[in-house]
Amino acid sequence: MTGHAELVRGRLAERRAELGEHSPRALDLAAIALAAMHEAAHGHVPAIRSDRQVRFRSMQLVGERALPIEDLVAISIEGPVGRAVALAALRRLAGPLGYLLVAEDAGAAEVSEALAGVAESHGTAIAVVARALANDGRVDADEAATIEPHIQSLKSQVASLETAVARAGRGTR
Repeated sequence: MTGHAELVRGRLAERRAELGEHSPRALDLAAIALAAMHEAAHGHVPAIRSDRQVRFRSMQLVGERALPIEDLVAISIEGPVGRAVALAALRRLAGPLGYLLVAEDAGAAEVSEALAGVAESHGTAIAVVARALANDGRVDADEAATIEPHIQSLKSQVASLETAVARAGRGTR
């Protein structure tokens, strides 16, 4: 579990102590899924707010407020960003639950998965850079070394998205 997911888990545990006692795994998986959604939505919450206020939607994505199924569905239909955010959660949940996530349209699936990867890497990179800047307003050599792998990951995810879009455009896999 990432540090971000652990923070989300703490917020969920405060709100749902009985769930943590009854099913700690459910709390862990919920935290992992919400952390993935939050990372994918970083900087894009206004695009996925649907009928919710931006602050409320942000609170849902960090576990401070409940995220009912109807809100997850509302997020998923809010264009490409919404699909990427919802897919980030589904991708994180599928494996531990013993499932493989496959879309009906292979081209759309590849593009959506690549977009979710970009969104997730983007959110993580922003968080790492923001932490570095929060210390003293500058990025020193050690912080730059910590940031660099996240930038490389983001570049890799963007390259995967470009490839997926090109394949989808040609109708090949």
